[in-house]
Amino acid sequence: MRTALYLRVSSHEQVQHGHSIKAQEERLRAYATAKDLDNIKVYKDEGASGASINRPGIQALIRDVKENRVSTILIYKLDRLSRSQKDTLHLIEDVFNQHDTALISISESFDTSTPFGRAMIGILSVFAQLERENIRERMMIGKEQNAKLGRWNGGGNQQGRVFGYRRKDKQWHVDDYEAKIIRDVFDTYNKGNGITRTRNAINEKYGEVFPDHTRVSTLLKNPFYLGKVKYGDKYYEGEHEAIVDEEVFNQAQVLREKRSKRTMTGKHDHFILRGLIECAHCGKRYSSRGKSKSRPERYDYYVCYTRFTNSRYPERKKCFNKNYRAEDLHKAVMDEVYSFTSPSFKFKTEPENGTLSIYTEKLLEVTKQIERVTDLYISGNVPAGILNDRMGKLNKEKEALEKSIEDHTPKSAVAIRELEKLQDIDLDSLTDLEMNNLLHVLIDKIVIDEEDVQIYYNFTT
Repeated sequence: MRTALYLRVSSHEQVQHGHSIKAQEERLRAYATAKDLDNIKVYKDEGASGASINRPGIQALIRDVKENRVSTILIYKLDRLSRSQKDTLHLIEDVFNQHDTALISISESFDTSTPFGRAMIGILSVFAQLERENIRERMMIGKEQNAKLGRWNGGGNQQGRVFGYRRKDKQWHVDDYEAKIIRDVFDTYNKGNGITRTRNAINEKYGEVFPDHTRVSTLLKNPFYLGKVKYGDKYYEGEHEAIVDEEVFNQAQVLREKRSKRTMTGKHDHFILRGLIECAHCGKRYSSRGKSKSRPERYDYYVCYTRFTNSRYPERKKCFNKNYRAEDLHKAVMDEVYSFTSPSFKFKTEPENGTLSIYTEKLLEVTKQIERVTDLYISGNVPAGILNDRMGKLNKEKEALEKSIEDHTPKSAVAIRELEKLQDIDLDSLTDLEMNNLLHVLIDKIVIDEEDVQIYYNFTT
């Protein structure tokens, strides 16, 4: 039977604490000599994290223990084995003890062959995991603080690159040529083209820049091009220069959300309300039905999706809400849109009583308080229990304020900006695709209930 020396070190620990592989081995061999332990074999994992036991050295040791080749295992410290309480107890109880293998930690002076040693294992493994969780928490706080300072926390492609930028001296610098391509992507998309059309147009102009349409989709929703960095579900002002302005970026997000609901393209482009109409009876969307070569006399109309799906899906209940002639519905909607171009048209950017500004100012105050509590937590000058209680109350207040602001804010600031431009736009000159694009920005949905048609806008009139 052999004596196993298990050694592990991560590069961070080696620098900070001097727990080098060589230093651990020297101490373990000295202990083995003093205790007359011979037939020594060394198992080691260099530069390996203790977060899991999926490491070559520890796996080799486990195999030899299960084959009853090891009688004693020497480690320098318990956390060399694992920083996970679950993994530590698994190794001791399910592997080592099952094969009568003693584990001895020379730093903590215990031996699992004794009752006291087995009790100490459970206690010390708890602290090993606690330290691991503390390290993780400090890293998470550090990343959040990094984001608040506008610094990048990683991402991009496998080379750590973000298309449109070059990284030099720990700073992001705009690549002028790629930035031009990015602006063309947003411009092409915001003119009413879908992801595939945008990709094809860009590739035709610049070469095979985007091998597939998912690259374009990812680019359009990346707030990094807006000059922001993301951490969790929050965005912070970045240190880097923006490539597109906020209005262009926000318009693309509105269109992405709307277009995800569209089902008809190509020959149905002249159905300028496609993707906007909902049925008041069953909640499904209306689809477009056009003329055909076999029935040239047929007129264009919108129909509830479930009206013609009964034969294909017999379990679905057929809807009998009104079919709407496209020409009539287009006129009803466009009459209202034309009214927005009148100089006398007024819209509200916030409630008249100023409620929105009150909520916004309070939210700013609460956010600053949360940042101060976070700084106190990092400094360690105030007990964590007190800070956790305070942070919990502040976070609840912040959530309530954000909900109130959402309830009192127009659905889309982009819609407001588009309304402001309407007086300078010749609506009659827009293509069907461009009109469909504009209507998706202005209109949230159109609900049909027999003869009744309700239009819900992305702004307050």
